[in-house]
Amino acid sequence: MRKTLKKHFKIIAIIIFVFASIAAIVGIHERIAYYDSITDPVNIPLKDVATVYNDLPYCSTDNKYQTLDLLTPKDPAFEKSPIVIYIHGGGWDEGDKDNSITNEYASQIASLGLAAASVDYRLSTEATYPAQNNDVACAVNFLVAQANTYALNASKIIIIGDSAGGQLAAMEAITGNHEFLGVIMAYGVSDLNRQITQKNDVNAVKYLGSKATEIAESDSPAFAKAYPNTSFLLMHGTADSIVPAEESKDFAKILENNGVNVQYVAIPDAPHAFLGSGDKSDEIARKTMFTFIADLLQ
Repeated sequence: MRKTLKKHFKIIAIIIFVFASIAAIVGIHERIAYYDSITDPVNIPLKDVATVYNDLPYCSTDNKYQTLDLLTPKDPAFEKSPIVIYIHGGGWDEGDKDNSITNEYASQIASLGLAAASVDYRLSTEATYPAQNNDVACAVNFLVAQANTYALNASKIIIIGDSAGGQLAAMEAITGNHEFLGVIMAYGVSDLNRQITQKNDVNAVKYLGSKATEIAESDSPAFAKAYPNTSFLLMHGTADSIVPAEESKDFAKILENNGVNVQYVAIPDAPHAFLGSGDKSDEIARKTMFTFIADLLQ
């Protein structure tokens, strides 16, 4: 009798194991398919997947640099769309909200049922620090205030910035009035003092209006006195000669030591400004970035 029961239990255990293994394999394949579906490039005209609002003034001025472009999905995946906010790079003294990055990624973001905003801000040729930071904060405040108008979910915001835009995005997440689900920095500046003293970054000096260490550190994500409860993704090319990859690597350690959920992704042989380039580095960044976004929204 006991032998018969043991035999039955063994058979049942084997059956359970087999079904569990099949379910796990199916689950893995479904997860892979899911991530493939959100990270593969989308070649759909933006007008087919989004409603676009161009040049919205966000700070109650008529300054063209204090405007943003907002797109909302025509087929929203949520009752109110989470918002992806993009802050462009360009050394704080050039660049704008309409560039190869927004042109490449806008349709993909909208096709996932998300809203996206690309923000212009006053450049250092017009005004110095903290004008740029204030503009980013004003743009975020505007989107939160207009959330009901555009069916946006103001409690689910992801902010992205590349290069100088990465520094501005991170500082807004660290010092701003609103919580962010995630922060994505691509080859971002996290230590302005190092940029000035070791890289002789004239753009950083022009932006800050000073070489003073205390000013540089006060506007550097790496020197924050406290960090938000959010997730960070830091992507950096190992061949970056403008902003060394060590900046993101060291910043990732600082975040980790402060209990922040952070991913540091070193992209082999990638130079500065690889987002929107359409090459292999951009492909790696795309998959990394959209996987990160999908995980935040699950």
